[in-house]
Amino acid sequence: MNKNHIFIIGPSGVGKTTVGELVAKKLNYKFVDLDVEISNRLKKSISEYFLKNGESQFRIIEREVLLELAAIEDQSVIVTGAGSVLNALNIDTMKSSGTIVFLNAQIKDIVSRVRNDGNNNHRPLLNGDLESNVTKQFKERLGVYEIAQDISIGTSNRDIEAVSNAIIRQFERFSGEKSDIGSKIVVGEYLASDIAEIVSRYSSTFIITQENIPLRVSLYNTLKENDIIFHEIIVPDGEEAKSFNTYESVLNKMAELKANRSSCILALGGGVVGDLAGFVGSTFMRGIDVVQMPTTLLAQVDSSIGGKCGINISAGKNMVGTITQPKVTFSDIAYIQTLQENDYISGLGEVAKYALLGNLTVKELIEENHQQILARDVSILIPLIKSCMNHKVHIVSRDPFERNGMRATLNLGHTLAHVLEKITDFKFDHGQAVAVGIRFICELSLDLDLISKEQRNEYISILDILGLGLTVPAQAKEIGALKMVDYMYSDKKSDGLLNLVLFLPGGGVELTQDVDKNIVIEALDRFIV
Repeated sequence: MNKNHIFIIGPSGVGKTTVGELVAKKLNYKFVDLDVEISNRLKKSISEYFLKNGESQFRIIEREVLLELAAIEDQSVIVTGAGSVLNALNIDTMKSSGTIVFLNAQIKDIVSRVRNDGNNNHRPLLNGDLESNVTKQFKERLGVYEIAQDISIGTSNRDIEAVSNAIIRQFERFSGEKSDIGSKIVVGEYLASDIAEIVSRYSSTFIITQENIPLRVSLYNTLKENDIIFHEIIVPDGEEAKSFNTYESVLNKMAELKANRSSCILALGGGVVGDLAGFVGSTFMRGIDVVQMPTTLLAQVDSSIGGKCGINISAGKNMVGTITQPKVTFSDIAYIQTLQENDYISGLGEVAKYALLGNLTVKELIEENHQQILARDVSILIPLIKSCMNHKVHIVSRDPFERNGMRATLNLGHTLAHVLEKITDFKFDHGQAVAVGIRFICELSLDLDLISKEQRNEYISILDILGLGLTVPAQAKEIGALKMVDYMYSDKKSDGLLNLVLFLPGGGVELTQDVDKNIVIEALDRFIV
């Protein structure tokens, strides 16, 4: 079965056929319309078949034809019907034989396009009150589209050329391979015994940590009780720990203490410790196992997941490093209770990001339990943090080395956030910077007519109830929008382009590189005032 097909899914009226034909032409692929193939087989219109035989019988025929099309040897762009995804077996067939592209649009645009089409005979489920039926069908199926999709592309306020180019760009990035990052996560409270059980499998454990890390003594006592051989290596606080000097010092210390290929590293600390320890582990004796024990909320839901590790050089942060997955990542809620309030709130910036990326579990937990979250209620924090971590694991497993654009969606709000950190000499908390960045993306997405005011307000309310991103640093106003956008182009993740993760109609996000620089400058100029 050919695994290089492009399947285009989405509601009626998003332009699947028109866009699909152009994508096929540009890629020199065969173009196939599933509904047309079904009509040809039945020798009658889909509407006629529906009226006589009903939807359930139609779905059986649809399933049979889709299986045949998926087996075509020629690389093809296959446009499906709006309801093809309702059968989970169809989704499985498409995923195993190609890449699924979800075309999305605002409901008002879908209604307008279907109405202007003038012929709804081939859309029997939309007969009657068009606006009501379109809205109802879209909302009922949106969750299925989002589960099925590998790539999501917005079509509102974009011409066919722009949409087709966006599909091709994302398709070329997307490898289609779902690789397991081989990393386990454990979330709970007071996990010292669980950690002891894991590290007991190694000949010795090297704990890279800092003087100010709480609960160290309790952990060490548990390790001693379990007869585990371990050595503590203290590194400096702050970014000083991520230097070549510190890196070399840790390597030498491990060598002096007879670390070997059967040893492991336990990273006990925040993001700085995790980055350094991961890099040490990936390079010492060409690689030994690392167990991550992040002690900040920010590290638990973000930096400890995904394997990015490294150190800084004079040219910039994290310029030297590797992507090496930890063996296990432990998120112990006991450490969350020890955080200063500003550090905790900063971590919530990354938590909110997952809600706005479409994680409904995180979104509902925030909306229904924000007071308990702010009060650090363990019963809420455990499922909240676990869902955030699983979300990132899922994304990273599909793009472990940042080569197809999937992992880049995790940078929602980060392009501006990195600029805010830079202009404040990193005195502006990362999570708060991300929240400000997300607020800006809300406004920019609204300016580009990608989302409605209602969507913008809904997204901002998530940040509001967690007390996030309420203040833009004064330095932003002093530097001005033009200079800040120039900084965005020089961001380490930009590749010389203006990479922005924007919101899409109906939910979800998309990595874009085609937003007019002047539009971004105008939007940012209004935003920072």
